Amino acid sequence: MAEETMLIVGSIVIGILVFMLTYRFFIIISYNSLNIMALNEFNKFYSEIDFVCSQETKSTAKINFTITENTRVVYASDNQKPVLKVTENIKNGKISDGNYICMQFKNQQEPKCYETKCKVYMPYVGSLEIWNDFKLFVNKILGKPLVKEYDFEIKKTIYGVDLSYEGYDSLKVPVLAVSYIPLDTNGEIDTSLTGDWKEKDKEKLENYTVELTENLCSLITEGTIYKYFDNYENTPSLNYYFIGLEKRYEILPKKNGFVDLKKILEDIDICEYVDDSNVKEVWVWVYRDNDKPVEFSTVFGHNSKNFWNFDVDSDGEKDFGLIGSYHLNDLPVCKNSYTVYNFLITSSLGEIIGNYTHRIEKTLSYVDENTWLRFNSSCGTTDCPPNLDWPYCLYYWNSEEEKNSNCVSWYRENEYFSAINCHTWYGSICEDDFGLKYKIWWMQNIPGKNNGIKLDDGSKIKNWWEFIGNFDKALMKEGLIE
Repeated sequence: MAEETMLIVGSIVIGILVFMLTYRFFIIISYNSLNIMALNEFNKFYSEIDFVCSQETKSTAKINFTITENTRVVYASDNQKPVLKVTENIKNGKISDGNYICMQFKNQQEPKCYETKCKVYMPYVGSLEIWNDFKLFVNKILGKPLVKEYDFEIKKTIYGVDLSYEGYDSLKVPVLAVSYIPLDTNGEIDTSLTGDWKEKDKEKLENYTVELTENLCSLITEGTIYKYFDNYENTPSLNYYFIGLEKRYEILPKKNGFVDLKKILEDIDICEYVDDSNVKEVWVWVYRDNDKPVEFSTVFGHNSKNFWNFDVDSDGEKDFGLIGSYHLNDLPVCKNSYTVYNFLITSSLGEIIGNYTHRIEKTLSYVDENTWLRFNSSCGTTDCPPNLDWPYCLYYWNSEEEKNSNCVSWYRENEYFSAINCHTWYGSICEDDFGLKYKIWWMQNIPGKNNGIKLDDGSKIKNWWEFIGNFDKALMKEGLIE
């Protein structure tokens, strides 16, 4: 009897071992098959990108790219190192860039990277865990292969190749930066001409300008996430990304006590960037001195000619667009609209982003002044937080004084009033950061994509960021309410 029992137990154990070995063998074969499929798709993807790199500006190509469930991430990079925050980057559609195309499997530490013939700009894509990836989850429920398909368009631009895929639900905002760096006879920065900037090393200024531009792009992108402070699952309405720095080793052009934006924009052939490569914004980094910089100017393009507004300068020149702070000489008018900013290189991020939010105010007020004023009355403005009354509110972003406000629930079905003060946007400590955290909080209250706001008459609040990220197209629809 004991021998029979031992025989049965032994058979069961052997059966289990055979099953486990067979299952493991099957898993290995399946995983290897997925790896081969993923590598084939990646090689095809890379080849198409490299082909477009060698084509003329405005050349395009389309490709279907299949990503398997074992693919962690595909991205562009300046190096061949693994990336951090993969889940966040994929969910938010963050733009990666560099001269390498890389793919990393979930079970491998190092990515596989190929060098490209030009710089590549593309959203991070990949397979998240099934419970966190809607496409894979649906495929699993339906019994379909656990893969994700992307229909990419690859476009050759002045600055490299730019990729978008069908269904990408953020508006992309490529940003060109411009820096004028006057040099002395030793080839170092002439600090007598650079205001508050006193470093002589030109490489340090160039690197700082790039870093500041990239940080500002990230901050603005975060600012376009509707109610992000309340729901971390929400994603950006706009994705800002830096596409290059135009360096000029000469004195910043000026005219009549102002930065000469007309000359600057003509020198860089602005319409080639705007019309051929879809650049939306130009950030001109200037120095603090006795001359007056213009905060911003949105120059209406010929595509929006029916909406042109005319401002006439003292010299009789006409400006077509929205202007911040000071009048300009007429700026180059392109087929598409664009916005140019002056940012002080020595300013804090709080000061700099204030220029940007002033542009938001000017634009949305132009589109629909009544609706915009209703928003202001609840949520305040760039310079006046909603917990204080005018004029005491001016630049007092860190006041602990409380006031009841409906900003957080503005026009929502469950609208309510609650006491707010600087702790609402700063947290436990109200900082003196020139209103940076307040301005991000304020931006995140601007109705974005999927805001779900309906008015009493059944009309809906649009995604207002469309007027910032795709001005010409949004203008055609008119108004902030649909």
